[in-house]
Amino acid sequence: MKDKGQLRGAHRTPPEIWNQVRTYLPIFSRYTLDSVLGGSENQHLRIWHSIFKNEDFLDEATNKGLNPVLIGHDLNKLYHSKYNKSKPGTSYLVLVLAFDGAGGKYEKPALLHPMALKKSLQPHELLEDNLTEEYFFPESRIILNVADIHNAHYTPVDQPRRLTSRKIQGLYSAYLYWNDPEFELRIIEPENVKGVGKALTKKNVSGIVALSWFHLPSKKLRQHVFAYPGMALQTDQINNGERGSSFKITGWKWKKP
Repeated sequence: MKDKGQLRGAHRTPPEIWNQVRTYLPIFSRYTLDSVLGGSENQHLRIWHSIFKNEDFLDEATNKGLNPVLIGHDLNKLYHSKYNKSKPGTSYLVLVLAFDGAGGKYEKPALLHPMALKKSLQPHELLEDNLTEEYFFPESRIILNVADIHNAHYTPVDQPRRLTSRKIQGLYSAYLYWNDPEFELRIIEPENVKGVGKALTKKNVSGIVALSWFHLPSKKLRQHVFAYPGMALQTDQINNGERGSSFKITGWKWKKP
């Protein structure tokens, strides 16, 4: 009865008071507070909380000038609906340590110890049959690729095509930044999805895809390549001929036999 009374008292507290309290709490504690008070669920924190059990790794990355970001079209279903255990499908995401660099092929973000990441993750299993480092989270049914997270512009992935979804206008993807003042799920439009050939279908990105999105907080367009291991040896890159931050891949073509 005491707990019930405390809960009723909490709901009588004006929302603006709780909002002030929330500003002094770590991000995951804000998520817990929202759940206890029965308020609207923060989709952004729910997704990150389903992967990370604490903020240690995310805080360390932030302190080094990085802004971790999750990539993948499956973010849409995770963001807009609660997880339903009756639906056995999985969600496929990639973790990228994005940074505000001047661009360029060889820039790398500050290094983080790999154990710091593993210690911060929710219970997970290594997918040993995959060619890249990918973890499966049984509770949320998320498959998370963490392969070469320190690479500034390239990540080897087992299933590049799963990062996109086909609509009438073309292929889309999505991204969710850890440090986003608007806690917003952001969309990668078709013009920022590049694959093999011109007509972009799921087949064109089955082995390799370049996604461009607006980095936070700079809001500069950055590009990242996600490729099945060995695809670089089978394809020739097509680019815009620029250098530095203006360099962009515009597609690939198959190497001639």
